[in-house]
Amino acid sequence: WRSGHYGDNASHERVAEEVGALSDFKLHELCMQHRVLADLELPPDAIRSSAKLRHLAELLPKLRAEGHRVVIFSQWTSLLDILQ
Repeated sequence: WRSGHYGDNASHERVAEEVGALSDFKLHELCMQHRVLADLELPPDAIRSSAKLRHLAELLPKLRAEGHRVVIFSQWTSLLDILQ
């Protein structure tokens, strides 16, 4: 965390509350940003092995082979970063 993010009164409870609200991917990004947490990063295959991404990886080549064009919308830009 940046110095002063929680002020001088940071407690384990406050940090746990803040971190507990993060998605797995956001926690992964946090670990990547703060090298002291590097051993807690998700392994590269963990991100790509989700059921939804595996299904998408199967579906997209089939659709493309059939001449379809695909547009993917997401409210979470981090998901689009993963797909890219």
